[in-house]
Amino acid sequence: MTPRSWFALALRILGVWVALDAIQDFTAMANVLMHLYNPAYTSPTGYFVYGAVKAVMALILLKGAPLVALHFYPSHSQQA
Repeated sequence: MTPRSWFALALRILGVWVALDAIQDFTAMANVLMHLYNPAYTSPTGYFVYGAVKAVMALILLKGAPLVALHFYPSHSQQA
C-alpha cells in the first residue's frame, strides 16, 4: 500500500471512532429526554449539537478520506 492509501485508511478509522462518539452523545440526549439522567449544566440540545457535529465530521472523514489523502499526498506528476 502507498502512503496515501495508509493515510486514507487512518482517516476512515478515525471517522468510525468519531461516529461511535456521536452515538454516545445521541444516547446521552435520549437519556436526558427520558428523564433517566439529569445533568447539572447541559441540556438535551447541547448533546444533540455535539452529536450532530461529530456525525458530520464522521461522514466527512469516511466519505472524503480519498480526497483529503490526495491533498496531503499528491500524485508524483503534480510534485515539482
